[in-house]
Amino acid sequence: MKRWMEWFQNHSLRFKMVVLLFAVVVVLQVFNGLVFTSIVSNKFEENISESNLKTVQQMAINLNQAMEDIVDEMVPIRDEVLSRQILNDGEEDSNDYISQYIVYQGMFNQLIAADNNYQFINSMLILNGSQNYTFVLDEYLKLNGEPLFEKILKDNKMTKQCQWGAPVPDSYFFSRDKEQVISIIMPVYRYGEVKSMLIVNLREEAIRKYLEKLGGGDSTLMLQFDRDNAVFGQPEQWERFTSEEQKTLMKFEGWEEVEEIGSSVAMSSLLSVNQWKISMVTAKSSISSSAKVLSQYIIVIIFTTGIVLFVCVSYIVFIVTKPIKKMTETIEANRHTRQITHRFHPRYRDEVGVLAAAYNQLMDEIQQLMADIEKEQIQSRKNYVKMLQMQIKPHFLYNTLEAAKFLVEMGDPNGIEMLTTVGKFYKLSLSGIYDQVTIREETEHLTCYLQILKLRYNSKYEYSVEVDEKIMENEIIKFSLQPLVENAVYHGIKRQRKKGFIKVLGYQEENMIVLAVWDNGAGIEKEKLEALQKKLGFAENLQTADHIGVMNVHQRIRMQYGEPYGLSISSEEGVFTRAEVRLPVRRMRD
Repeated sequence: MKRWMEWFQNHSLRFKMVVLLFAVVVVLQVFNGLVFTSIVSNKFEENISESNLKTVQQMAINLNQAMEDIVDEMVPIRDEVLSRQILNDGEEDSNDYISQYIVYQGMFNQLIAADNNYQFINSMLILNGSQNYTFVLDEYLKLNGEPLFEKILKDNKMTKQCQWGAPVPDSYFFSRDKEQVISIIMPVYRYGEVKSMLIVNLREEAIRKYLEKLGGGDSTLMLQFDRDNAVFGQPEQWERFTSEEQKTLMKFEGWEEVEEIGSSVAMSSLLSVNQWKISMVTAKSSISSSAKVLSQYIIVIIFTTGIVLFVCVSYIVFIVTKPIKKMTETIEANRHTRQITHRFHPRYRDEVGVLAAAYNQLMDEIQQLMADIEKEQIQSRKNYVKMLQMQIKPHFLYNTLEAAKFLVEMGDPNGIEMLTTVGKFYKLSLSGIYDQVTIREETEHLTCYLQILKLRYNSKYEYSVEVDEKIMENEIIKFSLQPLVENAVYHGIKRQRKKGFIKVLGYQEENMIVLAVWDNGAGIEKEKLEALQKKLGFAENLQTADHIGVMNVHQRIRMQYGEPYGLSISSEEGVFTRAEVRLPVRRMRD
């Protein structure tokens, strides 16, 4: 707790004020949200359940009305069958078959034309012991030839004036199985016996589509004909329930309007015309989620109110602390830059304004002092570079004169060429007032030096210079390659018996220029190579009498260009030595 308080106190005044304000707003709004949303959610869940029950009851009324309309249209047809039976005293008149068929056909057309009966009806049959009348919407359906009158009497108990059968395939009546049908049977009695019967077959698929039109949203609509048969508004929804829940849902007896079934709630209502049961099964989570949506809206309102309150008060805090924060930002900006050029100019002459004026004056004085120190450092750096160059020139001059002296003493016929080459070499060495030259100029200078050594050690080594033309106009520090060739000759080629070879390479590698001097001389012992590489790693602060030429080349490049540029050396004793100079890709200024 103490550590947290220290962390909090170390932040800005604006931060502390805003955090405290935020904490107060959050506590108040959370309290209001928890209490208010809990009350509203519970009430809303009750309203959803009541609304779903009323919806199911209204669906039952609508479907019941549709079924009653069909039954009402069947009654005149049944009465017509009864009147003809009485008229003929129970005997069928075969000569009157066509006229009766036409009458019944008209009644069938009236039956399917009434209200929305067309969508439900599959067919109509008038059966008796001797003659059958069949009326179907599909003209290809024909009776299957079985004695349907006796079969239906056997399969159904005729105890009511209107009998509703269980779903059966229409092949029960016809010669081809196309769909499931539900039969409405009206028996025609004479002397206490069933002499004829009127049957209207309803399409089970049409009833299912009717349920789909009614719609259940996220709920499952189920219409049960009995405890074994039912249709669903969306058949795939039935798979969402477990086998135990399915058994409970199919329970037909012991009906209740509202029942909890596992993680769901079933709202049910009976159809008075046939005692079918229509149910809407809704997941408890769905009801809860609907209530949660309302709660979320309430929370959003509370949250929005809290934000508005927080923003308004924060704006007041912002106005009060803005000058202090601006002053702090100016100080931080100067702390992270060497120029310290940032200044704060307040609008008012209050306490912050007086503090800012004193700070600006102090920064002006410090900036002037830093400028003076930087000038001294630049001059000191130039003097140090000049000193390094002076170490190289006498060293190279001494070795050149030694080579010329050797040729003269030996009476070499190439003496004139030697002197010409030496003259050209010094002309290139002494020309110009700048420390930087192009790689082309440095290559010409190095070629002269190689030629001088070649004339001296004609039988000792060969050389080649292969520098990519694309990098010739890039800059390099004078005398960067000559000490490397000098080392290759004196410390590599001369220390072996076989004929030596020196290769100078130049190319661009990604964003660097690489200039390499390779020789097949004696190489460098592993311990000495590691010591040399270590010295190159700390060359900026190293004062040494060893490897003057190599170290000076590396120091001059690092002083001019910084890391990762400079010199690196690799070698294998008795095989080769390779010295690489890495430079930035920088064109020489005119």
